[in-house]
Amino acid sequence: MAGTRPSGARDVHWKQAAVVLCCLLEVSISHLKTETKIGSMADLRQLMDNEVLMAFTSYATIILTKMMFMSSATAFQRITNKVFANPEDCA
Repeated sequence: MAGTRPSGARDVHWKQAAVVLCCLLEVSISHLKTETKIGSMADLRQLMDNEVLMAFTSYATIILTKMMFMSSATAFQRITNKVFANPEDCA
């Protein structure tokens, strides 16, 4: 049947988002551990000076925003064209 997708495909976007967020947290935590003294908080300027971390957070934000937009755009397109993934959705 055209337009169908596997049962686990709906969770793929959320799993990808979770992986990205976990990686972001891991990078942030490892950066804090290596760059700060024990007992002191990292200065925001220190974190923003790290080009790799800033690039990663920028791309992660762009990808997450695109993912959220695409789910809404897909739902809108399916509703306006009356094309649904499952026959139960038509009712």
